[in-house]
Amino acid sequence: MKDLFGYSFDSLQEIDSTNSFAKKHLDEKPDRHIVLADIQTAGKGRFSRNWVSSNPENLYFSLILKSDLLAEAAGCLTQYASVVLAETFEKYLEHIQVNIKWP
Repeated sequence: MKDLFGYSFDSLQEIDSTNSFAKKHLDEKPDRHIVLADIQTAGKGRFSRNWVSSNPENLYFSLILKSDLLAEAAGCLTQYASVVLAETFEKYLEHIQVNIKWP
C-alpha cells in the first residue's frame, strides 16, 4: 500500500475486479483508498454486465470512500469524477485523447 496526496492505494498488475477487491478488503483499507489495476479479468459494469478491461493504457480503479457526507451524492459520483478527470487530462496532457466508457 502506497500513499499519494493523502490517498492510499494499491497498484496491481492484474486482478479479477478492482471493485471486488475493494469490497473484500473494505474493513482493512482506510477511507480514500484507491485500488488501481493495469488489467481486470472480470470487471463488472451495470446490470451485471462484463467490463472488458485488458488495455493497460486505460484507467481501471475503484475508490473506497467511507464518509457519510457522500451518501446523497454516491449515485452521481462515478459520472462526475469521470468528467472531471477527462477535462483535467485534456487540459494538462495535450497528447492524450480521452474517452469515457460509461458503465
